[in-house]
Amino acid sequence: MPLKRLNEAYVVELEGIGFGMLDEQWRKLRCLVTGAAITDAIGGTPTQAEQVEWFLANRSSVEQVATAKFDQHTFENDGSIRVGTRDLNPHLFAF
Repeated sequence: MPLKRLNEAYVVELEGIGFGMLDEQWRKLRCLVTGAAITDAIGGTPTQAEQVEWFLANRSSVEQVATAKFDQHTFENDGSIRVGTRDLNPHLFAF
């Protein structure tokens, strides 16, 4: 089942950018897209401001990846969903 965006809020954290989603029963889920995943998507060495700009421009795609992880029951130990570089940039791992 697709997750829904909790709201437009996001938070810049040490490990990346956190955002909230709602499941089909309206339970809140904490999600995080890692800074490494964003950096790999952008390329080079983006600033924090550039990472936030990229996240805002690509938030729907990140949310789709989070939904796929939710559907696969791929949660962190604390019940959150972490979108990492392998999730967001699978083309970097294709052989």
